[in-house]
Amino acid sequence: MSARQHSVCVLTVLAFLCSSGHAADTVAFWTFDDGSPTNMASTLVSETNTPTLNATATRYGSGAIPTFSADRPGVRVYGGIAGHLARSTNSASLRFINSGVPTSSNSYDGGSAYVADNERLLRASNITVEAFIKVDRHVNWPLVIGKVRGDNGASWNLSLNNAGTLVQDSVLK
Repeated sequence: MSARQHSVCVLTVLAFLCSSGHAADTVAFWTFDDGSPTNMASTLVSETNTPTLNATATRYGSGAIPTFSADRPGVRVYGGIAGHLARSTNSASLRFINSGVPTSSNSYDGGSAYVADNERLLRASNITVEAFIKVDRHVNWPLVIGKVRGDNGASWNLSLNNAGTLVQDSVLK
């Protein structure tokens, strides 16, 4: 993942869905209920394709490893505004703190969650990403989620621009 992902935010229930062929299957689903609020994260278990797509909490630069937080969008999580119940107990989220903010809104020093590449599971022609995020302080171009190519460039990413607007980029390779 790119260093830009180290924003100050709370990330709750991340669903990453890939489409291969005609059907869309849930490839990874992180609920971030792996630990108690204020505890430092380590292994973040995916509800699907575990342990292959389990994430490892880490940091970049002088930043801190993400911690669990009780701040969340709600006790239950639904698949869309009128969708099915995706998670009946949502007890925690993951908090990323950028140690360079507010001194530098361009700082990359912060926490991240890293998932090792898996060609069979993560090489899809169509993807859908769902995430609940809350930004506490402004950071220019924080990455929410992305996939890194071998040359460290992003194959695709979902981020916020320097005005706080959600943007996506993709480079097919």
